[in-house]
Amino acid sequence: MTVTEYGDADHYRPKGSVADTPGHTGYFWVAYEWRNLVPSCKQCNTGGKGDAFPVSGKRVFGWKEATTPGMLDAIEKPLLLHPYDSGENHPRKHLVFDKLGHVKARNGSEKGRLSIEVYKLRRKELKDERKECE
Repeated sequence: MTVTEYGDADHYRPKGSVADTPGHTGYFWVAYEWRNLVPSCKQCNTGGKGDAFPVSGKRVFGWKEATTPGMLDAIEKPLLLHPYDSGENHPRKHLVFDKLGHVKARNGSEKGRLSIEVYKLRRKELKDERKECE
């Protein structure tokens, strides 16, 4: 097995529950919105972030509060990086990789730090894969 074995689609916002918010039933209403589905290796999808979804804004509990991923982002202010984001939220602005494959938060970025932790981006397999890409 390799870190890039086949491909999965993971839910950016968890569809069933949210780890740090008791009683939250997940973001089922955006489960199949294209922006909520992100490419993922099988290992990342099954052993990755799980139902973690840290935010710095107000947590949304249902579709009546926000119907689209964009509306959700504006209210919740997610702290996890999203591969489709551009501008100030582009992953390159929050993560830096060295030639040995190590990753760290760029300039102490909280989004970078939390994304490394939640996505488990320091796994040896990922580090080795990144090192081979150099």
